[in-house]
Amino acid sequence: LNKRIQELAKSSLDGKQLMLMVFSINNPKLKLNPLQSQSDKDEQEGFMHIFAGLMQGVRNPKGHEIINLKNPHKALEYLGFISLLFRKLDEVQ
Repeated sequence: LNKRIQELAKSSLDGKQLMLMVFSINNPKLKLNPLQSQSDKDEQEGFMHIFAGLMQGVRNPKGHEIINLKNPHKALEYLGFISLLFRKLDEVQ
């Protein structure tokens, strides 16, 4: 997911900082909607935090520590969550 967003945004930033810059309300590199209404802006900002949170709360701990994800249900939930975010990228304007 991180690599795909780097490609779409043409950025070398990484992780949380990438997400905060790319999906920022102020001059976003990737727009999830037209950003015309308050609801549009709220969605953009909310997903910015979701993408950044995924990088900081899910990817980083698993990338910096040895974690054995033994629970298959939890693994499927992570995959479903990331799948949703990839789907949001398909809507980028």
